[in-house]
Amino acid sequence: MKHRNLLPYRARAFLLVLALFLAACSPETDDRTARIKDPWIRLAPPNAGMLAGYLVLENPGARPLELVAVSSPDFASVEVHRTEIVDGVARMIAEPALTVPPGGHAVFEPGGRHLMLHGPARPFDEGERVALEFLFADGAQLAFEAPLRRGPDGGHHHDH
Repeated sequence: MKHRNLLPYRARAFLLVLALFLAACSPETDDRTARIKDPWIRLAPPNAGMLAGYLVLENPGARPLELVAVSSPDFASVEVHRTEIVDGVARMIAEPALTVPPGGHAVFEPGGRHLMLHGPARPFDEGERVALEFLFADGAQLAFEAPLRRGPDGGHHHDH
């Protein structure tokens, strides 16, 4: 009878060790896991060749994150750009890589850094969601969706 009682104990111990091992290997427990907050894409006329996307990219980890590529099945290409004013003229500057420091964040906002989404595959309607994926230098990927809307607050104006 004692051997019967040991089997469930051994099985439970094995399952506990296996669960801890799998949790340690899971990318979700990796301290480099990036987080996306408040993603959105500005709705543009149906014939627009480019749209712009905004969000906050957070790095809760202890090591820098280097964003090296962005893709979407709904666009021919996606790039990270920043707006610079040179001699009074706004210019879009491509950023081939973006490093987010440990515990830091990168803000993608109108008039600043943003996603430039080239060649939409189709016209979009307000409220639709676009699939995007970030690729980091260490090979990690982060998939998320961003809704299309007219402006930062959904295009609604509030009087205060």
